[in-house]
Amino acid sequence: MERGQNVVYLPENSCKKCISTFIYVYKIMSYSKQTNGYQVGGSLGESASTYVVRQADSQLYEGLKTGKFCYLLNCRQMGKSSLRVQTMARLKKEGVACVAFEMRELCVHEVTEDEFYGGLVSYLVSEFNLDIDLENWWYGYSLIHPAQRLTKFIEEILLEEITQSIVIFADEIDSVLNLSFKDDFFAFIRGCYNK
Repeated sequence: MERGQNVVYLPENSCKKCISTFIYVYKIMSYSKQTNGYQVGGSLGESASTYVVRQADSQLYEGLKTGKFCYLLNCRQMGKSSLRVQTMARLKKEGVACVAFEMRELCVHEVTEDEFYGGLVSYLVSEFNLDIDLENWWYGYSLIHPAQRLTKFIEEILLEEITQSIVIFADEIDSVLNLSFKDDFFAFIRGCYNK
């Protein structure tokens, strides 16, 4: 159904109460998005008028500008992703190369280390628009551990191709906790910070 559309086709034997509840909720959500900008769930866009600037905005921004390792800890639906969107927009305006990804997209059921690290590298290549034959590069270093390949990629490709400061945001990092190789990934992050 498109926004503003009032026609709903009911399948046979449908629960009319459920459908009418859906229509009511849909109309409220549709109306609120059109008139006052409120949003239910998800991160707010960088120009959202409903975004509330908090102390964390300046703390995260200043920390990243000075090269610090930063993290946000809070419950779900508390504005972490919206804060990331706002901070990313500010950094990009100042010429910082930024990318953000959802860790849960990489942490699918029974993902292998090669798939996880290869997926992360593939995402970075795509988002930073790097000109590289990734498949040949990735499998050309198949004798070294995938975490070491990620490090090699960042040091020899990413940092050579992207001349400005780089900030990589990882959302839903708790998804990594279910992986058998989580310690290697967190060691990689620590290694990036220590260099």
